[in-house]
Amino acid sequence: MLVLSDSAIATPQGEPNNVSWNTNEACDIGEIIRALHESKICGGVAWAYDDVWIVTLTSMASGITLQETVRGIDAAAEWLRNVAVEHYPDSVFARWYR
Repeated sequence: MLVLSDSAIATPQGEPNNVSWNTNEACDIGEIIRALHESKICGGVAWAYDDVWIVTLTSMASGITLQETVRGIDAAAEWLRNVAVEHYPDSVFARWYR
């Protein structure tokens, strides 16, 4: 699990300060969103009734939006993590979650 404190920032080399993680544990949606934000990756999360979640990642450079509808908040966090690592392989986020 990635844990970012308020003082956690990326160094110029892209390595996080004050960060610990365990990729074997289930994703936490809050930590995923914060890590995406810290890595300057745009996205969104919306929800509807009956545990339906709509997750998106958007490339500001290309304007392409990837979107998926999933069941459960854990599935939403996993989708965001997996798609961000796949589509932003050189990002700080990918280094944290690879």
